[in-house]
Amino acid sequence: MRRLPLLLNFLRTQRSGTMKNKDEQTGLVGLAIGAAVIGLVSAQKPINRDSIVEELVRLGRQKGDGVEDEIFKQAAILVRKGM
Repeated sequence: MRRLPLLLNFLRTQRSGTMKNKDEQTGLVGLAIGAAVIGLVSAQKPINRDSIVEELVRLGRQKGDGVEDEIFKQAAILVRKGM
């Protein structure tokens, strides 16, 4: 559980006004998905597509500040589509 705030802090520090490139954006989306899974594991909740999407939405609302909010939103869309 201690690592989730560290991961969220990392997401915050890696953002910029605009994404520098697609690789950076992809990496941040991956970190957001990882943060959601870590949150579910630490809360002892089942890991499935729906629970990951719900956790991504929750984290985006909880920590969102515009750019970070958009990363969690993109991650939720990606997981929801199953790509």
